[in-house]
Amino acid sequence: MLDFVFYVRIIREMTYIITTINKLGGERTVPDKKNRPNPDDRSDNVEKLQEMIHDTYENIAEAEDHLQWASGEDRENIKEKNKRRREAIEGFRDEIKDENKR
Repeated sequence: MLDFVFYVRIIREMTYIITTINKLGGERTVPDKKNRPNPDDRSDNVEKLQEMIHDTYENIAEAEDHLQWASGEDRENIKEKNKRRREAIEGFRDEIKDENKR
């Protein structure tokens, strides 16, 4: 009886392993087209960075408009976030300078 239970367990485990392999598509050595990474296209990086700067300035302005209604702790949080946003803008500008050097 124990031998029978043992073999049933082995068969179940083998079935699980085979099913899992089949779900994964077996052993593929060449990736599918949809799994390949996109080529590195940096042609529009400066444009995207300028857009990010513009959006960040809009976020700063909107947050400063909300300062008049904010309580003490919220006011401090907004000021800190705007400080980080200004630092991010400086980083975006540095990236633009790096892109223009290329």
